[in-house]
Amino acid sequence: MKAFNDAFTPTASPWLVAEVRALDGQEQQQLSLGGLSDVIVPVDTISSEGGNVQELVQPQLLVFGALHGTRVAYSIEDQRSGAYVAFEQAAVVNSPTDKLWVLAAGCSNTCFQTHKSAIDRVMNSWSARDKGTS
Repeated sequence: MKAFNDAFTPTASPWLVAEVRALDGQEQQQLSLGGLSDVIVPVDTISSEGGNVQELVQPQLLVFGALHGTRVAYSIEDQRSGAYVAFEQAAVVNSPTDKLWVLAAGCSNTCFQTHKSAIDRVMNSWSARDKGTS
């Protein structure tokens, strides 16, 4: 899985990251529905290493035809600056668990609260579809 990277910073304006990619054999074996929250930002690792992680909403189950996944939102302390980044992420996989779709949006905690309705509109408008499945 990818590491917490510079895209996930506590900015004053919202950012959006979208990714569709194939999963390799090791990722397929390690991936669980609960683990989808860690596909871009390793939330569980950050938390287990003593990082300040706060769940902002109860995780939701997502189903788009044959695709299934989760939608989560967290506030995480940026260890470099001490500021907090808040983000919402939707991630789904196909039935063979060999392809991943992810959409994440966020910014600083203050920015996230200010732009929450716009972020919600974007996140609510998103869906994923695997060619050849319904």
